[in-house]
Amino acid sequence: MSPRSIAPRMGLAVVLLATAGCAAQPSATPQAMPSAAASATASLPVQSIAAGCPNPESEVCLGTVTAGTYHSEVFRPPLTFTVPDGWQALEDVSSAYLLVAPGDSLDGVNSGGSDFISLHTNVAAANQTCTTDAEAMSTEPGIATTPEAIADELAARPGLEQTNRRNVSLGGFEGVEFDLRIEDGFTGSCFYEPDVPTVQALVNSYASSFNHPVQAGQTMRLYLLAVAADSTMAIEIDDWGNGHSVDEYSQIVETFQFN
Repeated sequence: MSPRSIAPRMGLAVVLLATAGCAAQPSATPQAMPSAAASATASLPVQSIAAGCPNPESEVCLGTVTAGTYHSEVFRPPLTFTVPDGWQALEDVSSAYLLVAPGDSLDGVNSGGSDFISLHTNVAAANQTCTTDAEAMSTEPGIATTPEAIADELAARPGLEQTNRRNVSLGGFEGVEFDLRIEDGFTGSCFYEPDVPTVQALVNSYASSFNHPVQAGQTMRLYLLAVAADSTMAIEIDDWGNGHSVDEYSQIVETFQFN
């Protein structure tokens, strides 16, 4: 996703210098997950993937794909996943991978409104205080970077509703899964979008590279997976349709395997 500036909905933009916001190609409407028999495995050389990437500032990416099984080229740990027609793989860098829903765009991911699935390594609970850029991009003091500690911290945040929490085993890693929404009637916000109810959620644990909050109208499903003793990977589903597609998108996440 694109480098962030202090602008509306800046928190939805990932601050990775490897990418910039560019609209994805128009795609078909979402379809049901393909069966294993119908999912052809794609194993393309890096040169072919890079040449077809609609986001020139990502290291490599697949762009819009047909139904099938694909793998990351740069993201670590290596990722294999299966998607229906029309999904857009628009970022593949060492610490982040991005899948944008059919018909949505990278610009919409950054500004709010586009549905997506993203992966980020080395995440932490964001600072609850967000009156300045430095605060918004920092971690919450005293919170460990384990899945359970991050989940507990987010569950306790004023204005943030956590539901459907459970332990999960996914792609070879263990962790927790839960949904986040803004509570009805909550009016708190952050400096970057003072008129939109917002609660800080995730930042990077070792450098100010991204900030993902939860905002009014958004359902965020998080899978927090322990990839090392004190290192957590986040798989994030963002649904701007009142959560109607979260379970559908979760079917894609359930195909994730890490090598």
